[in-house]
Amino acid sequence: MVLVLFVGCWTASLITYWNDPLGPSVRDLEQWAHESLQHEELARNYQQQEDKWKREQIAHDKLIREWEREQEAHDRKKREREQREAKERRRPNIVWVDVEPHDCTTFATRKYTARLANVPSDYRRRMRMEACKTTPLVVHGQSYLSHTCEDNGPNATIGSWNVDQSQPDCVPFWADYKDKGCTTIGSGKRRIEHHLENLPSGSDWREFTATTPIRFNGMQFSGAQSAFQSVWGVYGFWEIDDYAC
Repeated sequence: MVLVLFVGCWTASLITYWNDPLGPSVRDLEQWAHESLQHEELARNYQQQEDKWKREQIAHDKLIREWEREQEAHDRKKREREQREAKERRRPNIVWVDVEPHDCTTFATRKYTARLANVPSDYRRRMRMEACKTTPLVVHGQSYLSHTCEDNGPNATIGSWNVDQSQPDCVPFWADYKDKGCTTIGSGKRRIEHHLENLPSGSDWREFTATTPIRFNGMQFSGAQSAFQSVWGVYGFWEIDDYAC
């Protein structure tokens, strides 16, 4: 009786197995495929997240480097400022004395000289020359650095300047306009003459005729094209285009 029941159950299971369109091996394959897709999806998500982290890390590192560069520049400027301030605090009270104006050298310009004072006794020639070049001289409210420096030993460093502001005695002017006619027939040139007034005493008339500006006939000139000196004074000449000539 038991044997008959067992055989019947086994036969029914066998029939069910063969009647099932998806046998165990097919179901396992589909399960494996499903799990494989899930794994690939997880792998892609992980890779995307990892790429995002890398981009964020690169951006972060870039910001850090920029900040470090800015901080380094800030620190460098701070050090330079502190060094300048310390240098100024240590700087002796070097000044110009015995300031002396000289002759006019060119239009609206006068030469000045002065001696450097309060120079420390341990300053060597190079340091005295550097002080001469960097110590300004104030003339008529304007500050100037020396044009030349001459070192004659301790307490004898001489600077010179060409001061081109507020020098009215160095400003001559052209007057007495004269039309001297055509230079030659067919030249296309007309000769104009002016007399130079207020020429500084003892100055180089050639320098001043070449550098004293003038405007006439709607034209501007930085100085005379040619000039000569006579017992009546200094005269400048200009040859201008004139088709009537």
